[in-house]
Parts: sequence; structure tokens; C-alpha cells
Amino acid sequence: TRLGVYSVQRGSAAGAREFLRYTRGLLDAGGSVWITPQGEIAPHWRRPVRFQEGVGHLVQRVPGVQVVPVAVAYEFLDEPRPEVLVKLGPPRRPAGDSRAGIVRQLEADLERELDAVRDALGARDLSRFAVLLDGATSISVVYDLVRRLRTWTTGRPDPARHGDLVSDPLRSE
Repeated sequence: TRLGVYSVQRGSAAGAREFLRYTRGLLDAGGSVWITPQGEIAPHWRRPVRFQEGVGHLVQRVPGVQVVPVAVAYEFLDEPRPEVLVKLGPPRRPAGDSRAGIVRQLEADLERELDAVRDALGARDLSRFAVLLDGATSISVVYDLVRRLRTWTTGRPDPARHGDLVSDPLRSE
């Protein structure tokens, strides 16, 4: 509860009513919520994206609510620790009267953002992503010490990240 996390009793009418009541109260009070509409934490590469119908009910019941698709991917690229890529889509109010139609629109929105992250990862082009939190590039103090020692003895700067271009320390220039 300190983090604002709450569970949903899936598969029961009472659980669905409580989810709608509680979440609508948060939104009506000016708050925002992050929902995992798939009903589970799903891999970013899983297709098709499928949501639970409750998100359609919620959008219908909260006038003017804006929905922002958030694509999240955890990938091990060139570092021993994962990169966390987050892509936010444009906020919008899904159109239509049918809950199923709203859900299909929201699924397509998230799938579009997930595809953009997948394409950027595949091309190794992360130029459109901003680094918000930068951590250590290594999980080994000894390895980092060896890298610093190599920099000191060769006079060549060590790349900040493993994926950066590295020159052969044995080759003389």
C-alpha cells in the first residue's frame, strides 16, 4: 500500500467491481494509475498483445480519461547489467462505444510502442532514448581496477561502456 500497488481479484464479479470502484476513485480525484492490462507481467516481444476487458470498462466509466501506452523492455546489450528501455506513446482518449473496441485500440497502441522498442533494439539504435539513470558498467571491482590500470599504463582512454569502440591495447599507433 505504501507504493500504491493494489491487486485485482480476476475471475470474480466482486473483484471486477472493486477494481473499477477503487481505480475510478483514484482517477476522479485527479490521480493517475499504471495498469498491467494483460493481467500479468508479459514479455515485451509477445504478440499479439491481449488485454483484460476491465480496462475497457474503466475507460468507459471515467469521462475524459487519457490513456498512455508504456512499453518497457529489459535487455542485456553490451553490459553485464540490463538496460531498461521505456517508451511512452501519445496520450489519447480511445474512441467508440464498445468496450471490446476500446480494448482493441489500446492493444494496438501498446503493440505499436513495443514494436518501436523492438526495432530500435534490433538496429542497435538507442539514439532516441535518453539516459535517465546511469549505473556502473561492471559488476566486478577487480575488472574495473584492471581497466583503470590498462588506461594508466597505455595512456589510452578506456571506453566508458563495453559497447564503445575499443582499440587493441597491444597495437602501437
